Amino acid sequence: MSPRYAIVVLAALLALIAVAAVSGLPRALWGLAIGGADRWRAGVHALAHTPVMPDRAGNMSEDVSVHRDAVLRLAAENAELRRRIREYEGMDAELGTRVVAEQFLRARVVARSTDDGRHFIELDRGAVHGIAVGDPVMVGWSIVGVVRGERASRSLVQLLTDRQSRVAVSLYAPGVLRDAPPATSDIPAAQGVVAGSGSRHSLQVIHVEARSSVSIIPGMQVVTSGLEEYIPYGLAVGEVVEARRRPDADLWDVEVQPLRPWGSFPTVQVLRRLSLIEDLAVQ
Repeated sequence: MSPRYAIVVLAALLALIAVAAVSGLPRALWGLAIGGADRWRAGVHALAHTPVMPDRAGNMSEDVSVHRDAVLRLAAENAELRRRIREYEGMDAELGTRVVAEQFLRARVVARSTDDGRHFIELDRGAVHGIAVGDPVMVGWSIVGVVRGERASRSLVQLLTDRQSRVAVSLYAPGVLRDAPPATSDIPAAQGVVAGSGSRHSLQVIHVEARSSVSIIPGMQVVTSGLEEYIPYGLAVGEVVEARRRPDADLWDVEVQPLRPWGSFPTVQVLRRLSLIEDLAVQ
């Protein structure tokens, strides 16, 4: 390299260094490097201090336990229903009735009456689901009312406690119905009509004849008699809590505590007519 050329190159390098110093380029490059390092450190710090979500294992365990209990209750109820259905199917020959699982329809209570002494509930199932006027409405195997009106997807149920409700019943000695519905060979101690009193927790049995061989006592079991067209025999109503013989007539005044008090059930089961169920299946 000639001396002149070396001098020119050296002069150019010095000029570039001078321009860079004046323009602040070194500081910019250093700032970029420092900024990148700062962002890297901030990211590492954020990862190190990310809050850990609390352990929900305890809550999940409680939720699972609640659902498991609900499933067990439903399974027990279904098992009891199947057992009672088998018992009713065994009565077909003697009673001329037929009860099958398909007749039961679960419905949700969507409204309740508020008038004093008038006890009605509205269900979210109606005629399109096979419900008809006269169908018994139950909770478990306890009758709580009778369908008195129906529309396409709604039905109106008059509860037994309504002051104008009337259903034919039979009275049995204490303990007869403790483990099973009455057998067809069991002769009731008396028969009558259960009448709503307008009270939410009390029923009356009227038209109970006073016979010399019969005494009505507390603890006697009250069930449907099967004398009405669409209400089968043996549905539980309640238990006698007080009975008085009228001095001026050959009748008993009987007070009954219902097994299912008014308003204590969010859902019910409607026992539909088999003929309507078969018609729905054809459609």
